[in-house]
Amino acid sequence: MGNRERELLVSRYEMISNIASYNGLLLGVAHTGWKAHVNQVEAILKEIEAAYVRTYSNNGRLSKQSFFNFRKANFCN
Repeated sequence: MGNRERELLVSRYEMISNIASYNGLLLGVAHTGWKAHVNQVEAILKEIEAAYVRTYSNNGRLSKQSFFNFRKANFCN
Protein backbone atom coordinates (compact mmCIF):
# COMPACT_ATOMS: atom_id res chain seq x y z
CA MET A 1 0.00 0.00 0.00
CA GLY A 2 1.43 3.36 -0.99
CA ASN A 3 1.51 6.56 1.05
CA ARG A 4 -1.43 8.01 -0.88
CA GLU A 5 -3.61 4.99 -0.06
CA ARG A 6 -2.57 5.13 3.61
CA GLU A 7 -3.43 8.83 3.85
CA LEU A 8 -6.80 8.23 2.21
CA LEU A 9 -7.54 5.34 4.57
CA VAL A 10 -6.64 7.44 7.63
CA SER A 11 -8.70 10.42 6.47
CA ARG A 12 -11.73 8.24 5.69
CA TYR A 13 -11.39 5.81 8.60
CA GLU A 14 -14.60 6.87 10.41
CA MET A 15 -16.70 6.59 7.25
CA ILE A 16 -15.20 3.19 6.37
CA SER A 17 -15.76 1.99 9.93
CA ASN A 18 -19.43 3.08 9.84
CA ILE A 19 -20.00 1.36 6.50
CA ALA A 20 -18.46 -1.84 7.82
CA SER A 21 -20.61 -1.83 10.96
CA TYR A 22 -23.83 -1.18 8.98
CA ASN A 23 -22.96 -3.95 6.56
CA GLY A 24 -22.60 -6.35 9.47
CA LEU A 25 -25.97 -5.28 10.84
CA LEU A 26 -27.66 -5.66 7.46
CA LEU A 27 -26.16 -9.11 6.97
CA GLY A 28 -27.50 -10.14 10.38
CA VAL A 29 -30.99 -8.91 9.51
CA ALA A 30 -30.92 -10.67 6.13
CA HIS A 31 -29.72 -13.90 7.76
CA THR A 32 -32.52 -13.79 10.33
CA GLY A 33 -35.15 -13.25 7.64
CA TRP A 34 -33.75 -16.03 5.46
CA LYS A 35 -33.60 -18.42 8.42
CA ALA A 36 -37.28 -17.74 9.22
CA HIS A 37 -38.19 -18.45 5.59
CA VAL A 38 -36.22 -21.70 5.56
CA ASN A 39 -37.89 -22.79 8.81
CA GLN A 40 -41.33 -22.06 7.33
CA VAL A 41 -40.56 -24.09 4.18
CA GLU A 42 -39.25 -26.94 6.33
CA ALA A 43 -42.46 -26.97 8.39
CA ILE A 44 -44.60 -27.01 5.23
CA LEU A 45 -42.62 -29.90 3.78
CA LYS A 46 -42.97 -31.87 7.02
CA GLU A 47 -46.75 -31.29 6.99
CA ILE A 48 -46.94 -32.49 3.40
CA GLU A 49 -44.87 -35.56 4.20
CA ALA A 50 -47.12 -36.37 7.16
CA ALA A 51 -50.21 -35.97 4.94
CA TYR A 52 -48.66 -38.28 2.35
CA VAL A 53 -47.92 -40.95 4.96
CA ARG A 54 -51.35 -40.55 6.57
CA THR A 55 -53.18 -40.78 3.24
CA TYR A 56 -51.15 -43.79 2.12
CA SER A 57 -51.58 -45.57 5.47
CA ASN A 58 -55.34 -45.01 5.59
CA ASN A 59 -56.11 -45.92 1.98
CA GLY A 60 -53.29 -48.26 1.04
CA ARG A 61 -52.65 -45.88 -1.85
CA LEU A 62 -52.24 -42.20 -2.42
CA SER A 63 -55.57 -40.46 -2.81
CA LYS A 64 -54.45 -38.05 -5.48
CA GLN A 65 -57.14 -35.40 -5.26
CA SER A 66 -57.17 -34.93 -1.48
CA PHE A 67 -53.39 -35.06 -1.19
CA PHE A 68 -52.78 -32.62 -4.02
CA ASN A 69 -55.45 -30.25 -2.67
CA PHE A 70 -53.74 -30.33 0.73
CA ARG A 71 -50.32 -29.75 -0.86
CA LYS A 72 -51.62 -26.89 -2.99
CA ALA A 73 -53.24 -25.23 0.03
CA ASN A 74 -49.96 -25.38 1.95
CA PHE A 75 -47.83 -23.97 -0.84
CA CYS A 76 -50.24 -21.15 -1.62
CA ASN A 77 -50.14 -19.73 1.91
